[in-house]
Order: sequence, then C-alpha cells, then structure tokens
Amino acid sequence: MKKFNLIAGIDISMDTLDVQWRRTDGSAPANPQKFANSAKGIRELFSILIDVEPNPLNILICCEYTGVYMDKLAASVQSFEGVFWPVHPVVIKNYKLDLNRLKSDKVDAGRILEFAFNHQHKAVHFKHKDWHGSQINDLFKLKKQFTKMLTQVKNFQHSHKHKVHTSPVATMIYGQMSDLLKQYINKCDEELKSLIKQSPNAYNLYKILLSIPGIGPVTAVHLLAISDCFQKIDNYKAFACFIGIAPFEYSSGSSVRKKTKVSKIAYKSIKADIHQGAMSVIRRGLLYHDYYNKMKALNKHHNWIMNSISNKIAKLAFDLVKKEQLFDMDLYITNKKSFKNNLQMS
Repeated sequence: MKKFNLIAGIDISMDTLDVQWRRTDGSAPANPQKFANSAKGIRELFSILIDVEPNPLNILICCEYTGVYMDKLAASVQSFEGVFWPVHPVVIKNYKLDLNRLKSDKVDAGRILEFAFNHQHKAVHFKHKDWHGSQINDLFKLKKQFTKMLTQVKNFQHSHKHKVHTSPVATMIYGQMSDLLKQYINKCDEELKSLIKQSPNAYNLYKILLSIPGIGPVTAVHLLAISDCFQKIDNYKAFACFIGIAPFEYSSGSSVRKKTKVSKIAYKSIKADIHQGAMSVIRRGLLYHDYYNKMKALNKHHNWIMNSISNKIAKLAFDLVKKEQLFDMDLYITNKKSFKNNLQMS
C-alpha cells in the first residue's frame, strides 16, 4: 500500500482548477484555492504543493476524468513527478450518498479529496499519451466523426431523391458535402498510415494485429488509438471489461439469481468493430465456422457465441502483442485446447 504525505483533490473546469489538499498526518484540510487552468496557474499550484511536501513522489493529485479539460494538467504532472489519479465521474458521484444538496466547484473539490484520502491505496498513475499516441488517437476520432457525418448526409440525400419536388440547390449541396467528407476521410486514412509507419513500435503492433483473423485495418488502428499502443491498456481482462464483452455474475443470497451477462457500461465503439470482425470469421471455411456450428448444436444463443469469439479475438491480440509474434494458424489450432472445447474468458 502506497502511503502519501499530501493528497490534493481538484475539480477541473474549462477555465479554472478548484483545489483542496490535506496532509495524511491527521491535520485539517487546507482552505480551498482556485487557479487558472493554464500553464501559469498549474505552475502556481505545483509550487504551493512543493512548499507543503518537498518530495513530489509523496504527493497524490486526484481529479475527475474530464477529457480535454484535464489535458494540460495531465501533461504537466509528467514533469512534476507526482502521482496523478483521474477517476471516472460516476465513481466520485456515487461514492458518498447523503442529503447534502449543495453543489459547487469548491464542494466538489472537497468530495474528490475525501474520496482520494480514503482510497489512496487504489491510486493508479495516469500516463499521458506521447506525441505519436495523441496524433493517432485524434486523427482516428476525427475520421470516425467524418464517417458518421457522411452517413447522415447520405441518408438526407436518399430521402431528398424520393420527394415529388426536389430542390436542385439541395441536391448540389448534398453531393458536394458527400464528396468533401470522402476526401477528408481519405486524408485521415493516409495520415494515420503515415503516422503508424513513422513509429517502429506502432508499425510492429499494427502488423501483429492485422495477422489475427477478425481484425482488419480499421479495428487495428482503433485498438492502437484507445490503448495508446498497448501502453495505457496492457491487460486483456481489463480491456474486456472496458469494452463490455466480459460476462459478470448477478446474484445475492438465495433469491436473486440472474443469468451471467455483460455490462451495458462499456466503450461500445470498439466492441462493435470487434463484433463485426467476429461475424466475418464464422463463414464457411474460416477459423470459427466449425466452432459456431458446434455451439449452435449445443443450443447456445447466437449472442453468447459471438461474445465468446469476440473474447478470443481480443485475448489473441493482447497475447500476441505481449509475445511480439504474428498469428500462426497451424500453431493455434494444434495447441489451443479452448478452440476445441469452449472459448470463454480464461
């Protein structure tokens, strides 16, 4: 168990950082302070924390995970050498249920501090993405957004064609928007390939992922983007829980006995990509065709089978990345007992 000498709780907004801290020697929390969410404000915060605790390794900084709003703070902590622990907002919100109806940034900072103080043994240091990881992640998100917009434009275009009276101007604009979005998507694809090739590590991981049945170029880049090239997420079971393919038991006492199922709290975008990959490898002559038919003969539900295959694809990805090996079909079929029996999580 890591013992920190100083713990700070920070409520992050777009422009400000509301901070409250306390020492772990039993002293009362310091008065809340507000800093600008900028390089200057973060430097002022760090200088005050260092005055209270000279060794940064003994300082725990906890906040809610706020995405881009915490980006400057997360990058600065890398050089500060303290432990930076962003926690999911749902965890903080449900940590303490009381009748306190007061809601402000100052109060939220105090609640984050209380949570961090009582759960400091669970603290996990956040690793900020490097330049390559950030570029791959940003470009992939941009490409996904353009793809979504293109689908919407095509739907509008399709509906417009079936009207009795169509507008020539609308038809022209829909066509131009569709062409422009396709160009942007192609540009993102080209830049993503270039970025991956520039990094020997990312390119090696990309080739390993592409060698696995059920993982294509889109899913491979998606895996690299969300896992920061398997540095941020390096454990298969954690990944399975994160994307919602890990089954969980639901029971209590002798009366509550629900079937084991996956959670709806999940990152469903990559789950959908892996599911599509699993669908592509159950066709006749492909890797999981016989397994799928065998499970159907045992009266297993289609979703159960597809989730098992999705688990196997994800587990293969993490295993092969860890071993730095390409997928070998003959070796897999010969040695993998679960291929002949059941493909459940192990």
